[in-house]
Amino acid sequence: MGITQGKMTSLLDQRIGERLFTLRKTAGVTLQELSQEVGITHQQLQKYEKGVNRIAASRLVEIAQALNVPVTYFFEELEELPDGPREERRRACLNVMRNFCRIRPREQQEAVAQLIEAMSQK
Repeated sequence: MGITQGKMTSLLDQRIGERLFTLRKTAGVTLQELSQEVGITHQQLQKYEKGVNRIAASRLVEIAQALNVPVTYFFEELEELPDGPREERRRACLNVMRNFCRIRPREQQEAVAQLIEAMSQK
């Protein structure tokens, strides 16, 4: 999911940070308490929650353990994220391939293949 917001983070990072913030608040844990538990500064934890910095997988596991949730908690309901350009392109390619395979007769497939090749060279 390459939906980049800024230079280093993505919409996914922001959503994970939002879930972290909500979970921490719901659990009644302060920034200082959680940051001390996982061995980072409260400023760094705040950057994670705001989606300013990415959370490494190992750090996310530590945070999940400290808050007594499975690490998968941070990825629930992420199907709501909009597709990024790379995902949209992948879907379009699969769609073209699926439709190409349905073309009959074979001569028409060859004509479409030649058209695509000619268009891609421009």
